[in-house]
Amino acid sequence: SGGAPRARSASPLHRTAAQRERDAHQFRSYETYICDCDGVIWTIAAEDTATAGDTISLLLRENKRVMFVTNNSNKDRAAFVRELEQKKVNFGGISHEKKLGMMISTAFTTASYLKERGLRRPFVITSDTGLLHEFAHVGITEFVTCIDGDGTPLPEFESARMKGGVP
Repeated sequence: SGGAPRARSASPLHRTAAQRERDAHQFRSYETYICDCDGVIWTIAAEDTATAGDTISLLLRENKRVMFVTNNSNKDRAAFVRELEQKKVNFGGISHEKKLGMMISTAFTTASYLKERGLRRPFVITSDTGLLHEFAHVGITEFVTCIDGDGTPLPEFESARMKGGVP
């Protein structure tokens, strides 16, 4: 009666066909699925990635709401969507904009937060372009950063001291 689902006693290896069917039905009964990409889709064994891609593709074919989250800010959402597609997630005929709306990253969340709060001209300390691309996507064009558009450190940040060395 409420709370977290109780663990089942039968081992997954010893489940009857009826038990497996009931579990599959219960899994597919939800409307919204949130996938933490880190450790669920990428950075896992190839056979597990294939299973994840197949499962997510099935949910998308069944018109379930699927959201992807990551705490990685090194890429923009478009790059993450491309990575999902490379991992064999089949989005079917879903538009590019809708795919972007399914992807939540720290870079996107940060850009959206800054825009919503009207925070202007931040200094962005980063080693990659994900934040910068998401800023552009939400219309933030005034910021200062330590890298160029390709992720290369700007010359003024190339000193030994900036790299942790002793001058």
